[in-house]
Amino acid sequence: MQSNPQQRNNPVKLRLSRTLQKPPQSSVNLKNPKYRRNDLSPTYADKLSNFTPIEASMIQPKQLLQLLAIVFSFAISTLSTTHHCPAKSPNVVWIVSEDNSIHYLRHFFPGGAATPNIESLATNGLTFDHAYSNAPVCSVARTTLATGCYGPRIGTQFHRKYQLAPMPQGLKMFPGLLRDAGYYTTNNSKKDYNAIEGKGIWDQSSGKATWRNRPSQETPFFHMQSHAQSHEGSLHFKEEAFENSPTKTDPSSVQLADYHPDTPLFRYTHAYYLDRMTLIDDIVGETVRKLKEDGLLEDTFIFYFGDHGGVLPKSKGYLTDAGVHVPLIVRVPENFKHLVDASNGERVDGFVSFVDFGPTVLRLAGVPVPSEMDGILSSAKTSRMMRLMRDRRRLATQIDLTKNMILYDLYMSVIINTFEATSPICQMA
Repeated sequence: MQSNPQQRNNPVKLRLSRTLQKPPQSSVNLKNPKYRRNDLSPTYADKLSNFTPIEASMIQPKQLLQLLAIVFSFAISTLSTTHHCPAKSPNVVWIVSEDNSIHYLRHFFPGGAATPNIESLATNGLTFDHAYSNAPVCSVARTTLATGCYGPRIGTQFHRKYQLAPMPQGLKMFPGLLRDAGYYTTNNSKKDYNAIEGKGIWDQSSGKATWRNRPSQETPFFHMQSHAQSHEGSLHFKEEAFENSPTKTDPSSVQLADYHPDTPLFRYTHAYYLDRMTLIDDIVGETVRKLKEDGLLEDTFIFYFGDHGGVLPKSKGYLTDAGVHVPLIVRVPENFKHLVDASNGERVDGFVSFVDFGPTVLRLAGVPVPSEMDGILSSAKTSRMMRLMRDRRRLATQIDLTKNMILYDLYMSVIINTFEATSPICQMA
């Protein structure tokens, strides 16, 4: 069945001050007591009592539901089961820098590196001040990006375990869903999945993958590129470099964290890494230049983000703000501004995590989001989880917002893992 062009041209607007529109109805009968989470047995309540609670006054359901409404508006009614793209669909490019939290970019943090190309994306789009990876290490974070599922629920929470986990029954990694809908999907080139990828995910995945190889100029594309110039491995240098090769960033200007030593070597190391971030900025600028050269810039949503935190001590591999708080900027193309009910240059205070990225791209492309995915906060299981947290008054005092964001992901993973194992919404493979 073909999508209705008139519907697609009249998307449902989602205001910044409002929550998401009423989500599609789940196949689960929520009136059935079997699926009510407010009626928890003592056994389930006891299991949850061991986890640090989240301060309800700081994380309200409305705030959570705003996380993607702030960015994108779309017409849910246009979602179709057809495998043909609408006449006009946006392209999407993900530019991913490895191992960097917000603390190394001036746009997000005082003392960070100047990144004019990244800042230009923000001028023509949105900045997310509270974006979080769902894990502080590559494979777990990237698997969450690819699947739209919480790692603990599908068994992908362990970093590069000896055996890959199967995907949930009936679910593909989201680039495969785009590909089935007619998108050309490319990855350049890091995967690092903890789940079995399956067939038909990428049209091309290699160091030479590019949108320029798509079969026709009219074919919409999703392109992901990852860059190791900011990886922790790039931070290695010899003693001679420290003694004889000054950094572009003045080490005396570096703003050290309270838990880092204030020594000449550490200041040099920090400054050296800020220099690495300027290389990432150059890559962003070059990618934008190519899109503009191809006449695609104003048809393409550009996501720039880090894959998790890093790279100095107490960051990568640690569930701290420096380990999971990542930069996220989304450039909004002129020809698809009608999908975004926000103004260019705005900074978004609501938070978002990696589990939402894939479903968001599917929504932009007009592709149905599978109920097996945990992202977007549109499913019945999430609203019930939020009622559970509110009704049981699991309060905490004097917990800062950052810790709440981290605890939220852990809390949600545990709840889903505990209560949805037998639910038709979230069947495990």
